[in-house]
Amino acid sequence: MSQAFLHFGARHASGRAMRAWLALREAGFPFQEVAADLRQPHGSPDPLPIGSPHPAVTAPLLVVGETVVCGAPAIMAFANDYARGTLLPKDAGPRAAARSIMAWQHASPTCWRLAFESTFDPWTRPLNGDERSEVARLCRVIEPLLAASTGPFLFGPVSLADLSLAPAAIGLLRHADLSDWPATGTWMEELLSHPPVAAWIGGLDAPTRHHGPTPPGREP
Repeated sequence: MSQAFLHFGARHASGRAMRAWLALREAGFPFQEVAADLRQPHGSPDPLPIGSPHPAVTAPLLVVGETVVCGAPAIMAFANDYARGTLLPKDAGPRAAARSIMAWQHASPTCWRLAFESTFDPWTRPLNGDERSEVARLCRVIEPLLAASTGPFLFGPVSLADLSLAPAAIGLLRHADLSDWPATGTWMEELLSHPPVAAWIGGLDAPTRHHGPTPPGREP
């Protein structure tokens, strides 16, 4: 397969980039990170430094040879295809449930009102009533899935549904009171210790890294 590059901005600034990165890592797909300058004026014909004429160019963006894959949902689907479908449940019902969670997260990526950047702030504050309601709404979805799962994740082995919720899990473990939702809290802790998720968090202030075989003439 052609050499692949994943373009995105700062790690702490985008939950969508995190989801795409996690899916590729979980699939074992080799790629190289490229720091994108997202400060270009809105409407710039080339907001990412790849010279792509693709009309939907946006971050995160995966470039594999001549193929351009735009946006986290498409990149996650690409990763699942690369992994021969193993990043989603095998059976149709659970697979549809997992995809529903992914769609929900893409439409409302935090499930609460704090920006993704705020999840890494050292400070915490009590959530307001609307925020607590959103957390409870999420947990009411998660808890029955965990009760039916063989564990430790939502559908047994880790899936794209779990990875899509990783950005929210970081913030909720830091800011929210999950004492009423013990299974959700335990699942979130397990998710954050999952190697790809831990690697993303551990690399927040690290330089750009290469994942997979080192291309000829390049340093990892």
